[in-house]
Amino acid sequence: MATYTPLQSITLTNNQAVVTFSNIDQTYTDLEIVVNCVDNNGDNNLSLTLNNDTGTNYSGTYLLGNGSSGVSSRVTNTAYAPVGRAGSSTTSPGISKIFISNYSNSGINKVIMSRGNNASTNVIAWSNLWRNTSAVTSITFTAGTTFAAGSNFSLYGIRGGGTSKASGGDIIFTDGTYWYHTFLRTGRFTPAIPNLSCDYVVVAGGGAGGVQTGGGGGAGGFRSSIGGTPLTLSTISYPIIVGAGGAPTPTNNTYSVPGSGSSFYTINATGGGGGMGRSDSSQNTSGGSGGGAANSSGGTTYGGSGNAGGYSPIEGYAGGNNAGDHGTSAAAGGGGAGGAGANGNSFSGNGTGGIGTYNTLTDAIGALANVGQLSSTHYYFAGGGGGAYGSGGTGGGGAGGNNSASTPGTANTGGGGGGQDGAGSAHNGSGGSGIVIVRYAV
Repeated sequence: MATYTPLQSITLTNNQAVVTFSNIDQTYTDLEIVVNCVDNNGDNNLSLTLNNDTGTNYSGTYLLGNGSSGVSSRVTNTAYAPVGRAGSSTTSPGISKIFISNYSNSGINKVIMSRGNNASTNVIAWSNLWRNTSAVTSITFTAGTTFAAGSNFSLYGIRGGGTSKASGGDIIFTDGTYWYHTFLRTGRFTPAIPNLSCDYVVVAGGGAGGVQTGGGGGAGGFRSSIGGTPLTLSTISYPIIVGAGGAPTPTNNTYSVPGSGSSFYTINATGGGGGMGRSDSSQNTSGGSGGGAANSSGGTTYGGSGNAGGYSPIEGYAGGNNAGDHGTSAAAGGGGAGGAGANGNSFSGNGTGGIGTYNTLTDAIGALANVGQLSSTHYYFAGGGGGAYGSGGTGGGGAGGNNSASTPGTANTGGGGGGQDGAGSAHNGSGGSGIVIVRYAV
């Protein structure tokens, strides 16, 4: 059950134009503010801004009723969020309750839900959006002229599903059933209790695409406890390594760069293989998922293999082959965590990157923190890069170049980079960085 903790309370002893809660504690999941106030300019809307942002970054919809009729409308691109009513006198104050969900989450825009009333006039309900992903550290209320002495503002912190049982991560939140710690970069995970049972997803960095009608980069290796055995951790600090994607190649006649591995405790995911370049048919393009083969005039070329590594399921799949047709722009896609890259064939089109994969943990983190690539109702990670002219695999794989620079893999998906289409300066796509997600029950 959610718990409410009083954080700050302000009762005005004099008339005051603005009221601000600052240095807001960031250890809660949600905030609620209760306001009982009078505006010396009469009955007015009660408005707030977050983090002193007075840019036109707010929008909202309201429903207003006066006991006999109602009206609904909306406002857009305002410099504040209307959230309730400020009353006209001490005998007819405005009373409002405002709820801000996931306020400390630095990965999502902020939703502000509120309802307010002046019993002698009307009741209003607002749903507002602040188009900013920053954690909320301050809240400022503004009056029509001034708030009257005696007006009261009370701020509460809410912990849904109890207190978190660990620290560490770039995005931390709960859905009431689990706590999630998401690492977008290297860090540490520290349980606060012994024998903490944790599910995980560990995704390595994707490989860069190949050069000169090159193959797509292989996706970073994908490992997860879902469907398998969770980790049981003690109260020590565990290093988390989030692998970087392979960097673009500086010249045409050099190998493409594989992705770097990611790790959490005993779980290691292998970086994606770099896509093969046309001049580099001997290149080793194996990795978590294999890089795709390039166009070649010297016979069939083969994509790199994915890493089985004794894991079940495997980390990823092989890159596609050049299917023996060495016509213009035949390049294969890099492998993904959910399937092999497509072969390159100038008659049937260039190789698409292999599809990534998803599970219940990635779906939850994708919906709550907007990471991964949404396709239908699932959030995919670790898609392979497309061979030159080919499309990227679902899960953050970059598209191959089409007489232009190719597309990099999406950051924090482990997607492979797209292959370069032409000669000259290198345009191959870099691999997407990896991600580590840890989950445990509330």
